[in-house]
Amino acid sequence: MSRLRAFLVHLSLSAAVVGSGFAIVFFVWYPQPYFEVVGAWYLIRILFIVDVVLGPLLTFIVFKSGKPGLKFDLTVIALVQVAALVYGATIIYQERPYYMVFAVDRFELVARKDLDLTQIKYDALEEKPWIGAVHVFAKLPEDPEALAKFTEEVVFEGKPDLERRPEFWHLYAEHASEASAQARDLHDLLQDDESTAKKASRVIEKYESDHARLGYLPLLGRTSNFAVVLDMDTGEKLEVLDIDPYQLIIDRQESPE
Repeated sequence: MSRLRAFLVHLSLSAAVVGSGFAIVFFVWYPQPYFEVVGAWYLIRILFIVDVVLGPLLTFIVFKSGKPGLKFDLTVIALVQVAALVYGATIIYQERPYYMVFAVDRFELVARKDLDLTQIKYDALEEKPWIGAVHVFAKLPEDPEALAKFTEEVVFEGKPDLERRPEFWHLYAEHASEASAQARDLHDLLQDDESTAKKASRVIEKYESDHARLGYLPLLGRTSNFAVVLDMDTGEKLEVLDIDPYQLIIDRQESPE
């Protein structure tokens, strides 16, 4: 076998294995829009480089038909690739969006590993769908003393904020109307720039016949923010738009009247 053929065989096998893994990532662990919202590409780019680029490249460098110790060299390369794949897949799995939490006036995606799971009060919040995230409503304490204690813990003691405190979590379905009450009218986006108006118009045409009022709330992402489209009467989540509600506020303030 020639060096080039060995490289191509290794590249094909690596691409097939990693491609299958990426399919699970894209369609099961991080289905759209979660992949983009959490910036998952940063999690998989090193895995891609090691398993699809460096592995076959090392084979190309060390391969020489009949070379003493060639099997050992190829075995070491394969083991490094497998180790990188297992380690990378474990990290990606642990970081996957498990909960989509409404807190105060926005949604956030939270990984299960970042939580104290012993504080979860509802069995239903443990039942993650095969694809997608568990929807959660996080509510601040109503008791003034409890609220003051929570604020002190977050501000002065560095404890997690509301979206990562399961002791304050409730079933989203039972509080959906409270979330939708914070939403802005989706039709307001039709007055913004052409790209934003076009995206909003598409969603309005898609859902307005079945949902009397459509609104949107921010969804905080790792590198940019998005807009969650809701039925304002029921709080049902309909879609996620690639629109940053916070940037829109800035743009509106800076635009001439």
